[in-house]
Amino acid sequence: MTNLKRIFGPIEKSLRWFILTLVIGLSQVWVVFIAEFGEMSLEQFIIDGGILFFSIVLISSLMIDHFLFSEGTLSGFVKFMFSIVPICLILPSVALFISCYMAPQKASSHLEFIGIAQIIIFLITALYAILIKLDYLKNVDSCKTQQQ
Repeated sequence: MTNLKRIFGPIEKSLRWFILTLVIGLSQVWVVFIAEFGEMSLEQFIIDGGILFFSIVLISSLMIDHFLFSEGTLSGFVKFMFSIVPICLILPSVALFISCYMAPQKASSHLEFIGIAQIIIFLITALYAILIKLDYLKNVDSCKTQQQ
């Protein structure tokens, strides 16, 4: 049982962290839903770009936080996560957000593409966040073990 807790404990913590971050990070979306009593259309939700904004902020903060506060050298996996994934997520997210913001009527005609792109960006953001937090928790656990 101890081995299972050691293996799955950090995974559970990183998933819990992501879910709480999602609930709090998208609070503006929840407020809009409550204020409009669920009358906000899916089209408006997609074009407003709340998911894109959430993804940009989460990826940026994790990248900066992990880079500034990680102790020791970064593993090859983490270096890859820092160099490729944020760029592959932030640049398309910003481009999509700007295109929806600058031309909402034009964006409405490409709603299916924009919606699918936002779902893909969100899922990759979730995976990135969980893996980065998992790496952080693994490092914290190894530091605790070394101190004992």
